[in-house]
Amino acid sequence: EYSTKFTIPKVSAGANVAYVSEGSAGSTQTPTTGQLSFQPYPITAFVDVSREMMMMGDPATDQWVDDLSGAVAELLQQTAINGDGSSKPTGILQTTGIGSVAIGTNGGAPTFAKIVDVMKEVEIDDAVLNEASSYYLTNSKVKAKMMTTLKESSATNAQMIYDHPYEMLGSEKVAFTNSVPSNLTKGTASGTCSAIIFGDFSQLIINLFGGTDIIVDPYSQSSAAVTRIVIYQDNDVQVRHAQSFAAIQDVLTA
Repeated sequence: EYSTKFTIPKVSAGANVAYVSEGSAGSTQTPTTGQLSFQPYPITAFVDVSREMMMMGDPATDQWVDDLSGAVAELLQQTAINGDGSSKPTGILQTTGIGSVAIGTNGGAPTFAKIVDVMKEVEIDDAVLNEASSYYLTNSKVKAKMMTTLKESSATNAQMIYDHPYEMLGSEKVAFTNSVPSNLTKGTASGTCSAIIFGDFSQLIINLFGGTDIIVDPYSQSSAAVTRIVIYQDNDVQVRHAQSFAAIQDVLTA
């Protein structure tokens, strides 16, 4: 197991204030504090580039570096969203205490009412601390489903759940990435469910323990005229306030 390297504080429960009569003192307040513990989880990979490949320059060595860097960034994003907390950090969807909205026993198609409920789960807890970083997040399968699903089944004027303007979902901003899983399970819907998240993403903390290390090793396999390019990135992910996030995890898109 990894040992804890450092912690940062957080407020678990703030102070309470009340009206008092003139000349009366207020009550003593002792806010409850907690802490987040960060420990390094390493991401690493390597690619072996032959002498002939380097001479021909297609792909060039710097392209292999870009490919490795991009793969690290993609894995880190996937982990921040749905990391299992075992071999990798714990992501939003597997964080204890986030809001939960279910569509059905075996999942179901997205509805506008359920999507609004996800936002409500966060806002009723006054857990949006930064409006600028609050938005919905889901994947391209859900995006396509929402673009072809009526917002109201009995509406006279047909309007889809995700409709113009396309940067908004209802009254809130929305973003899309296929790092949001589409292989979740709910009841008999095995490996076919997607997630929709709403949250204040300023409360998702991604810590990088130093920069990304890239090692170019032309020596260990020099007898075979092979250069090894190795990448390392130590990181951890923590949700500072679980109440700042909520999710549907049983959206069916087929």
